[in-house]
Amino acid sequence: MTLAHIQALLSDGSTPVIEGFQQKNRKTFNAALRWEASENKMSFSFGENET
Repeated sequence: MTLAHIQALLSDGSTPVIEGFQQKNRKTFNAALRWEASENKMSFSFGENET
């Protein structure tokens, strides 16, 4: 994560898509991070049609 990603998360509540997250089995994936204020946690966002 870059400083720009952190700034976007804090100001907009989400980041642009970040490449290269890694699962436990070492498979990589791309996703945006989204702050869920009501649940006080971050989550992955995989597409614009997510609810």
